[in-house]
Amino acid sequence: MEIPIWDSGTARSAALEEQKLMKGAVPPKEIARDWKTWNTYVSAVVRATNAGGSLESVTGLEKKSRGAQERLTKYAFAHCS
Repeated sequence: MEIPIWDSGTARSAALEEQKLMKGAVPPKEIARDWKTWNTYVSAVVRATNAGGSLESVTGLEKKSRGAQERLTKYAFAHCS
């Protein structure tokens, strides 16, 4: 799932939904690093948007997590169909 950081309300909703989906899940070993990177980014979006905060602080993390998100998506399509 992509988290649209151009709108804090939409970003917060998307990040909370993503957290709900990931909660309690244990990723397979081959995607554990990407899972952690993506989860860190999702949590940062939620923290940044608490009480209407700005998303400027997560811009760098968003760029770093982009590759992890792509690899997780490919993994899901390959293994969860």
